[in-house]
Amino acid sequence: MIRIKTRLLFAALLFFIPLINVAQVSSKGINLLADSTNKPVSYSVVDINFEIEQTQRKLSRLENELIETAFETNIDSLLRLKKKFLQREAADFNNRNPHNLSKFFLENSFRAWQGHQKELLTWNKIANDKLALCQNSINTLKEERKIWELSFENLKKNPGVPKELFTRVSGIINKINVLQKKYIKQKKKIIIWEDKVTDLIFFSNNISEKITMLQEHLRDNLFVAGDEPLWKVKVLKEDVFPIGEKIKKAFHDNSKTVVNFVEQQPFFGLAILLILIVIGFFFLRKSYNKLGYNSETPGFANANKILNIHWFATVSFIILIITFLYLSIIPLSLSAILTILILWSVYYILPEFMGKQGKVRILMIFAIFFINEMEIIMWYFRSLARFYITFESITGIVLVFVYGVNKFNKPTGRVSPFVKNVFGLSIVLLALFVTALLSNIFGYDNLSVFLLKIAAKTATIILIIYSAQKVIEIIIVAACEVGKNANNNIFNDYWDVIKKRLIQLLNLSAFFFAIKYILENMEVYRPIYNTISDILIYEIKIGTISLTLGGLTGMVLIFIGAYLSAGLIRIIFENHTLIKNKLSKGIAFAISSTIRYLIIIFGVILGLAYAGVDMSKFSLLAGALGVGIGFGLQNIVNNFISGLILLYERPVEVGDIIEVGELMGEVKSIGVRASRVKTYDGAEVVVPNGNIISNDLINWTLSDNRRRIDIRIGVAYGTDPNKVLKLLQQVAVEHDKVLVDPPPRPLFVEFGDSSLNFRLLCWTSFEVGLGVKSDIFVSIYNALTNAGIEIPFPQIDLHIKDGLTEKPKVVVPKAPDNSPKVVEDSDDEN
Repeated sequence: MIRIKTRLLFAALLFFIPLINVAQVSSKGINLLADSTNKPVSYSVVDINFEIEQTQRKLSRLENELIETAFETNIDSLLRLKKKFLQREAADFNNRNPHNLSKFFLENSFRAWQGHQKELLTWNKIANDKLALCQNSINTLKEERKIWELSFENLKKNPGVPKELFTRVSGIINKINVLQKKYIKQKKKIIIWEDKVTDLIFFSNNISEKITMLQEHLRDNLFVAGDEPLWKVKVLKEDVFPIGEKIKKAFHDNSKTVVNFVEQQPFFGLAILLILIVIGFFFLRKSYNKLGYNSETPGFANANKILNIHWFATVSFIILIITFLYLSIIPLSLSAILTILILWSVYYILPEFMGKQGKVRILMIFAIFFINEMEIIMWYFRSLARFYITFESITGIVLVFVYGVNKFNKPTGRVSPFVKNVFGLSIVLLALFVTALLSNIFGYDNLSVFLLKIAAKTATIILIIYSAQKVIEIIIVAACEVGKNANNNIFNDYWDVIKKRLIQLLNLSAFFFAIKYILENMEVYRPIYNTISDILIYEIKIGTISLTLGGLTGMVLIFIGAYLSAGLIRIIFENHTLIKNKLSKGIAFAISSTIRYLIIIFGVILGLAYAGVDMSKFSLLAGALGVGIGFGLQNIVNNFISGLILLYERPVEVGDIIEVGELMGEVKSIGVRASRVKTYDGAEVVVPNGNIISNDLINWTLSDNRRRIDIRIGVAYGTDPNKVLKLLQQVAVEHDKVLVDPPPRPLFVEFGDSSLNFRLLCWTSFEVGLGVKSDIFVSIYNALTNAGIEIPFPQIDLHIKDGLTEKPKVVVPKAPDNSPKVVEDSDDEN
């Protein structure tokens, strides 16, 4: 798989980037040529009536675009109201003593002003888009006016043109002039509107920076005693009374922030999302219940608790979590309300999985969080807030020690991992509460508030994220079980893998959100985020190319997304069920390959563009590649084109049995450059696509997978041929893997030297051809043996006559008279 993807990326880079470069260079050349000859053309007399109609439609469309929306009509009044409101809010903030502002008030104010900035930035974007549209319309009208003025002059040069035509052309020119003036007027209005919005953005940004500076001052002075020790604190009457007015003031400040936040949020998208999620939940519940699982089925107990027993709490929990994630920069009071509601739903869901011990711990965390959130009100009572912090610290120590450290420090029996881990968390919480109590006693109230917030909200964050992870994991398992049992499902073979990957993604997301919200609670997320943003936008120059780390990161993510999308397309189109029931192997593979190639190519181009890589920088590379293709890369290009032919002409499909030269095997894949063939010896051979196209190719399974078996047999002379033909026919028919159509056919071939020769022709599936042929040979042998028919073998008879056994006479021919005499040596001489 990795090798295939690598080849796809290589092909995209090698062949399509040069094409893009050529297109870019060509387009630049065309643009330069157009700029050099950019003169308005005139309409001919023959076409002028038609062009008048076309221009009138265009002018009508441009005139409709001038119609202002309700927002654009009321923008002046909205800006005036917004300006007065921001000035009033800024005056209220500036009139407060910065030394008496609590962390809660500063954070709430910061979120409120961030919301104002977000709304103003939205208005500014609307103004920019409208201004760009207006400028384009003005440019279009200028071009049209030039063309029609030139056409009007040409009409004057043509005799016999009716006056009505002059009138119509003149009317078009006048209408263009009127529209152009309206657009210029609108452009001026939008510029003024944009300037006012920009001023308000700067104004709100100044207040946000002032709040940020106060927050940084508090953070920098965490270890500085800002107040006198607790035993020296005097509670003044004006700090407590009148109680009603102070509570009213706290309610007014917080409700005002919530109301402004609600007015700024577009809830339509959230409502649609929540409706779809609820519908999906009940659809999953109905589908899962139809499976008929019981308590003996793994995972049924958990799914039944989530989907059936506590379905209302589960739906509420999901809705609240999605709402919390969807809404950005939530005011603290609204965030507290949503968190309390989430903890309420958690109280009904989690005890089913954690038992009584977990239920007690949920109540402990709920109490700690609620007491901590009441600080928002208590800081309006000034010095009394110091004693409330003491009460909060002592309460936290008692709750954590009794219900977190002491009572269940040695859990017995089977308990959930969360219950076991709470003991370790309780030790940390106890240390934080003790430190907060001591800090407050000795005048480090800023540090005390900070530690109390970390203790209360960190425990709450961990509990909520653990609950969300548990609920979503159960829903994923239930959804995968429904998918497994669905009919004609293209993911039948992949549900276990999908479940595993989704749970891994869920765990990674849970870890990310836990880190994010804990860092926010510790007031370090924003500085870390700003630092990372500065790093990501830092430019790295390589020659004339400027890159940023953010662009490179986005490029890598796009590449990964393209890779995963291509893999998903492979699963969808090359699944066995889909191929078998709806599409042929070749069509499915062609569609899959085409879409995957396009996704990979698009991903490479988009990733490079996102990274800021200018394709025109590769012009020299494109020329070098062109020369390389002409000389050294001929085979690669040949194989690439051959791969396209194999893909779309489909003389070979994945799964076919082919024979190329001495190679025979099953086609496993058809790639960009080469195809992979697995032989019957188990070897996987990479065959260049050019070899498959250029050589003689035998495809045994192109149109069907039938194969003819040719069996030759000989019997002894004297055997009845009719009986042999009948036996051969019977043997073929009785074999269950021999096809009926076409029917088996026995033939009497010839009178051989030693036998009467026969042939049996029958058809079977290619996959079992060798086995069927062996079975039929054995069956023929058994049938002939049982019938007493002899299978002959070649014989040679040697006949020896008796006269040849006598001793032959040796006749010595007489030598010629002129031949030299042979002198024999005597024994004495030797």
